[in-house]
Amino acid sequence: MRGCAGEEQVEVYTVLRVDGDRFFYVSEDGIDVPSEGHAYDPTHGRIAVEAVAHGMVALPGREALQDIVAPVTGDERITMYEATRTAAERLLATLRRFDEEPESAGRADSSRTPDERAKAQAVYSKKVVALGDEALQRAYAASEAGLRLSDDHAGWLCALLVLADVQERAWLTSQATPAQRDLWADLTRRATPALVAGPATMLALTAYLGDDGAMANAALSRVADADPNYPIARLLAAMILGGATPDQLRQAIAEGLPC
Repeated sequence: MRGCAGEEQVEVYTVLRVDGDRFFYVSEDGIDVPSEGHAYDPTHGRIAVEAVAHGMVALPGREALQDIVAPVTGDERITMYEATRTAAERLLATLRRFDEEPESAGRADSSRTPDERAKAQAVYSKKVVALGDEALQRAYAASEAGLRLSDDHAGWLCALLVLADVQERAWLTSQATPAQRDLWADLTRRATPALVAGPATMLALTAYLGDDGAMANAALSRVADADPNYPIARLLAAMILGGATPDQLRQAIAEGLPC
């Protein structure tokens, strides 16, 4: 390898040998220095996340992690498709109702003044946020109690995460609790392909907040497969690639980082 690098005029500063969770400096005579090597965690940090961003996941227990976020199949998949379709129809009907209610109507009506349109938009957004908050809080409570969401609730929450206002509420209410991670892992598996980016991004966020870089990487990989341009996932990946620690990410969320 070093010889090939020399032929290509690539300067080699040092040579490392990696074995499991330890790395070794290789001396000129091929001897590892020190002989016991150095311990490191390959599941955390910028390199692991950047590898995922470029489609190169090399983590211990990768198959096990993929199983955790793998989509459900068979009858469960069929049931979730039906529940999600019903949820999407319900959501569209609810948003149309919001649009027709006097205080939030006319958000894009050019005959209204900019102030009137802004007020209507604010009321509309407030209604959407309330809708999302209710679904999120019910989901958090169920998960804390060790309960799995019903298909209807799961489909409803996945559908709601399409809305930017609900995405932001999920982001701002995220916590590094096992219950939230279990919730988003379950929804990542159950979500239909078109809607998986939302819960998978939340799984990545809650996992990273809990210092579980391996799970965060696996979740971001699901997002990349489903929707490479999903805004919140791109923001999260950029923050991690920029060196943000879980504590810094928590602080950013506490300060109301926009998504």
